[in-house]
Amino acid sequence: MRVLSVDNVTVEYGPSRVLNGLSFDADKGELIGVIGPNGAGKTTLIKTICGLIAPKSGRVNVAGHPIVRGFDSRKFIGFVPQSIGLYPHLTAAENLRVFAGYCGLKRKDIAARVGEALVLVGMAHRAESKVSELSGGMKRRINFAAAILHDPAVLILDEPTAGVDAPARDAIHKTAKDLTETGMTVLLITHELEAAEHYCDRILIIERGEKRGYGAPSALISKSFGQNKECRVTVQTEPSDNVSAILTAQGFGLTQHPRQFHKMVPDGQVASIDAQLSKAGVDIRELIIREPGLGSLMYHLCHNPQDIAA
Repeated sequence: MRVLSVDNVTVEYGPSRVLNGLSFDADKGELIGVIGPNGAGKTTLIKTICGLIAPKSGRVNVAGHPIVRGFDSRKFIGFVPQSIGLYPHLTAAENLRVFAGYCGLKRKDIAARVGEALVLVGMAHRAESKVSELSGGMKRRINFAAAILHDPAVLILDEPTAGVDAPARDAIHKTAKDLTETGMTVLLITHELEAAEHYCDRILIIERGEKRGYGAPSALISKSFGQNKECRVTVQTEPSDNVSAILTAQGFGLTQHPRQFHKMVPDGQVASIDAQLSKAGVDIRELIIREPGLGSLMYHLCHNPQDIAA
């Protein structure tokens, strides 16, 4: 069942077009990852879905309700911001009771909903702990609980793993996936590409306000790269102009790492790369051949904006 629909949405700030004819939809119980470089338009998309920005053109619909600026979308949408929005001197349960009042829940329903929300995010055992005593990852999950007290149709997570360690990131992503099992549709804005590839049902790639791809991670990757492999070459020292010229001539591009180069290689050519580069005089420190992932796709699309994955 269609729960979220963004149809041909264009948003402008003065002369700048921030979203340009963006369209996608999400069904009940889906985890949708939204990825893209900084400044791609992800925050503007969130604000538009929540009714905080009126698009110049296009429509947004959530749970059968058209979203327009000024419309109170809180009944249908839960939102978890990047920053922790909790009262540190209160316990987890006390925080949720406060937020339940903000959500407009009836007093007779609050205790039950607080308990249910804590169970859903795996934090029932810390209900009576003060927020100040919790780890960063635990605070994030309490933030999740606050956002789902009113059982929204759509939950938006804006970089929920910012500032937490690796085990906490894994727990947060698993919690997001678990929430879809209740029928909730979750929109995950993230830079954690490996986690997005693993957990998300579909991925929306935004770059310069436009949709560069939308679909299952495996389908997007396969459509862009086919049977090609990702090859990353790290040289021993800062590359000379001659070494850079050799690698460039063979189709390699410099990554953000000053000594690392990257290209996609047809499967049949993988075995000969090491010998070819060594013969050309490239002093290789590390040569990695791997299956391409979302990171490869993002790199490709940002450096080849004319290529559209879907």
